[in-house]
Amino acid sequence: MVAELLDEHGVPGAVLGVVDANGVARVVTAGTRGDGRGAVDDDTVFAAASLSKPVFASGVLPLVDAGALELDRPLTDYVAEP
Repeated sequence: MVAELLDEHGVPGAVLGVVDANGVARVVTAGTRGDGRGAVDDDTVFAAASLSKPVFASGVLPLVDAGALELDRPLTDYVAEP
């Protein structure tokens, strides 16, 4: 399935961390490093973008859905200024 997604989106390779329903974690590799550099493996290093904003949003948006936060309200309404 991972290989099909890579092909569909034009991505040469990826490494994914997967945790199954029993809590067992494993690493799944798929595809190539590109430009004839071989297959992706557990030690492949990828360039990464800044992920702090989407990770923060994934924590905040459930709070918005629960009514605990409002996106249009200033943060100072929730926490005191330093």
